[in-house]
Amino acid sequence: MSTNLFAVKGNMKLIGLNRSPFVRRTAIGLRLMEFEFDHEQISAFRQAEAFSHYNPMLKAPVMVLEGGQVLVESGSILDYFERRPDKARSLFPAGENDLVRCLRVTGISLAAADKANWLIHDRFMREPNLRDEPGAARWEMQVRAGLAMLERDYSRSEDWLCDGEMKLADITVACMLSTLDFALQGLIDIAEFPKVHAVWRKAETLDLFKELPLS
Repeated sequence: MSTNLFAVKGNMKLIGLNRSPFVRRTAIGLRLMEFEFDHEQISAFRQAEAFSHYNPMLKAPVMVLEGGQVLVESGSILDYFERRPDKARSLFPAGENDLVRCLRVTGISLAAADKANWLIHDRFMREPNLRDEPGAARWEMQVRAGLAMLERDYSRSEDWLCDGEMKLADITVACMLSTLDFALQGLIDIAEFPKVHAVWRKAETLDLFKELPLS
C-alpha cells in the first residue's frame, strides 16, 4: 500500500487548548508556515470523551489531516509540515551552526515545559495532603535550570535566536513562558532571566501570537 503524505490539501484540524505550550507552539508554527487549519479547543481533561475520539491517550496536540490520518505530539506534527514543499517558510535556520542552536533551545524549552507541567499537575490537580513536595522542589529546580540555560543561549543574540528572524526555537520559548507565567505566577519570576523575558514579551506583541492567545 502506498500513501503520498504530501498530497494532503484543504482543511485540516488541530485539537487541543492553547493553554498548553505544546498545542500553542504547534498552532503558531503552522500559521507561520501559512497552513490553513481549523482549531478545536477541546480539553483532554474536562472534555476527555470528546478528545478521546481523536486520541484515546488523551494527549494534546492532535492533528487530523484532510485524508483522515492523525498525527500526535507537537514535534511530529511540525516535522511533517516542515517537510512539505508547499510551506511558505521554514521553522528552522539554514546554516548548520544556527540549526544546532535552534534545536538545542527548542529541546531545552520543551524539557522545561514538561517539568512545568508536572509542577502544575501537582499544584492544581492533587489534594494538598497528596502533593509531592520533594518532587515539586526537583521540578522547580529543573525549570529554573532550563531558564538559566536559555538565558545563556540568548545572551549571544540581539533578540531572536538566529538570523534576526523568529523561528521555532523562539516560538517554543515564548509559548512555554506564557504558560509558566499563567499557571505558576509567583513561584518563578521570569524577569529574573532578562534576555529570555525580553524575547517572550516581544513575541507576545506580535499579531501571530495575539491571534492565538492562551486559552
